[in-house]
Amino acid sequence: MAEREQSRKKLIIKISKIPENCEISSLSSLNQPFGKAKDSRILSSKVCELKNKKGYYAEAIWVKVTDNSSKSCGTKKECEEKNKKEGSDRKRTREKVCEMERDKKMQCWAMLKRLMVGRDAWVFKNDILYCKAKRNPKCLEDIESKLKKHSYSETREFAHDMRVVFSHALEYPPTSEVHRTARRISEGFELGWKSMKNKWMHEQIQDKSRTSCL
Repeated sequence: MAEREQSRKKLIIKISKIPENCEISSLSSLNQPFGKAKDSRILSSKVCELKNKKGYYAEAIWVKVTDNSSKSCGTKKECEEKNKKEGSDRKRTREKVCEMERDKKMQCWAMLKRLMVGRDAWVFKNDILYCKAKRNPKCLEDIESKLKKHSYSETREFAHDMRVVFSHALEYPPTSEVHRTARRISEGFELGWKSMKNKWMHEQIQDKSRTSCL
């Protein structure tokens, strides 16, 4: 059985200037604001002249307000189906976001591994940086461990830790081989990271565009 439409009243107070050559008594007979067509929602109205503001009148209007919230879904079954569909859509969105984040973290992992097996990996080994390291992580192995434990909730945390490790090596004197190598790798990392972020942003824009077309 269809639900009955619920209605309630709302009071609206309007203050207007009395038109020229018009008496307040003539306005009191109106059920509408002066000069406007009748509104079927208006139940009643009352006009009175303002004593503290000469030349103006106040109009109290009772308006019927219809509450259609109970009809937004229709029947109970339709509401349940709508809520179920919205829940499924939210779940798919979360899964899509998680999938994208997994892809990003895999690319971070690949970037780290290329550096760890490269010819200059010795610069960022624990035994080289231990005496200079004052902050965590201390070496690339620490970042690898955090990736394995899924400790990063965002890719920017990975980039931050990479820069921390680079900073340990850069604390060596500028003339040292460790410093020169770390400087070169750090600059290469920043270029690669910027390119990767632009790629992710482009993929995100494309994904939103495809979603809006569905």
